[in-house]
Amino acid sequence: MESYVIIGGGNAGVSAAQAIREIDKASSLCIITDEHDLPYRRPMLTKNFSGIDSSNPYAMHDEAWYEALAIELCHDSALRIDLAGKTVSLASGSSRSFSKLIIASGSRCFIPPFAGSDSANVVSIRKTDDVRRLSGILKDSASAAVIGGGVLGIEAAWEMRKMGKAVSVIEAAPALMPRNLDRDAAAIILSKAKEQGVNIILAAKTASIGTDGVTLEGGSLVPGDAVVLSCGVRSNISLAQEAGIACDRAIIVDDHMRTSVPDVYACGDCAQYSGFCAGIWPVAGAEGKVAGTNAAGGDCLYAPKAYAMMMNALGTGLYSAGKIASEGAQSKTIETPSVWIRLYYTDSKLTGFIMIGDTKKAFGLSPLLERGASEEEVSAFLK
Repeated sequence: MESYVIIGGGNAGVSAAQAIREIDKASSLCIITDEHDLPYRRPMLTKNFSGIDSSNPYAMHDEAWYEALAIELCHDSALRIDLAGKTVSLASGSSRSFSKLIIASGSRCFIPPFAGSDSANVVSIRKTDDVRRLSGILKDSASAAVIGGGVLGIEAAWEMRKMGKAVSVIEAAPALMPRNLDRDAAAIILSKAKEQGVNIILAAKTASIGTDGVTLEGGSLVPGDAVVLSCGVRSNISLAQEAGIACDRAIIVDDHMRTSVPDVYACGDCAQYSGFCAGIWPVAGAEGKVAGTNAAGGDCLYAPKAYAMMMNALGTGLYSAGKIASEGAQSKTIETPSVWIRLYYTDSKLTGFIMIGDTKKAFGLSPLLERGASEEEVSAFLK
């Protein structure tokens, strides 16, 4: 009998546990999570603040699911991995022994060294308790500022705008989401934001944060009784580093999600495969499945794929996939009352697209993108 320990209760950890149980239904299996809620859909944190009031906010599965699969949830913090003794020490003073270990410790918000970034009115959203704290601050706030104009930042801004707050988004780059949007698409999103009363400020660099808002370099003040930092994430690798497991920006893994140490796997936001750490929800799930399958004695290879960027905010949908405005690509634009679509072709094959508005057809268009469909095929699908 094996004894499996998974550090981390996010999508990677839960997917790994599920994959283990598909092969090994009898061995002990424990997920160590430092959160008191059931494992949940982390992307929901910036999409629905009101959901935080439920007893199990955004839960992936209910308690009965874990009980049925004999997956123990240990609500504690992992402090140390002892590779020689094959144990994980916990904050409570206890420890867990393992024959197979999966590290799915995720990532944490990057907090830039702005003066005032540790103020009481500043929140970075990574856990359910962060949303709870922000909701408390917002009760007495008339205005809010978000530092960071990525998907999560704009989603958080939209949630606060729906609560009736005056909201500004501060983006240091001169363009909005340049990896996912071309100039025209970015202009549409900026226009949608303006229509909905969300002020997006581009090429704006933060100097400091105070109780009344964010001071930009140059001296102007962006009002914000509440301030949300949305400046990206960093992988949680300290446990692995201290144990002597090979790391770079994240824990280095191969295509089986194996680390440099036998019987130790890593997956999700804390893992780096082929020099890359995606840090997105669907990749975490895919890597978790590979890690769990192989830990349980299966043979599963990780196959990277391009995942889309999706956003539902500012009263519209946004879906961007593939290569946008790459060198040599030709574009075609389709516009109807319900949707704006820009298609990118290279050598007459679909290589990327952006969809704004009603994005339902994006899910059917994505398989055409994956196989590089012709313009005729794409046109027939979109009719």
